[in-house]
Amino acid sequence: EGERAAARRALGIPEEAELVVAIVARLIPRKRIADSIRAAACLPSCWMVICGDGPLDAELRALAAGNPQVVFTGFRLDPRPVYAAADVSLLASWEEGFGQV
Repeated sequence: EGERAAARRALGIPEEAELVVAIVARLIPRKRIADSIRAAACLPSCWMVICGDGPLDAELRALAAGNPQVVFTGFRLDPRPVYAAADVSLLASWEEGFGQV
């Protein structure tokens, strides 16, 4: 529990957040991260942490602009703190060859 609280603090997420969803992925269309951001906006108690980089970075940040409950970390060599902060790991891809999740 201490690791979760510390991970959430480091990401700017309240320790008492009801639902924290982690997406650790390359920011590319087939990952459907834009759809995930839109879905999270419908859930007022949902926080989303997006860990990764890629060609859709600027577009996804623009889509999430104004929603402080969507946190972008950029690429992290070690995503374990992101997973530690999360309640759920989301993989919304429409296809994965050899997913590393």
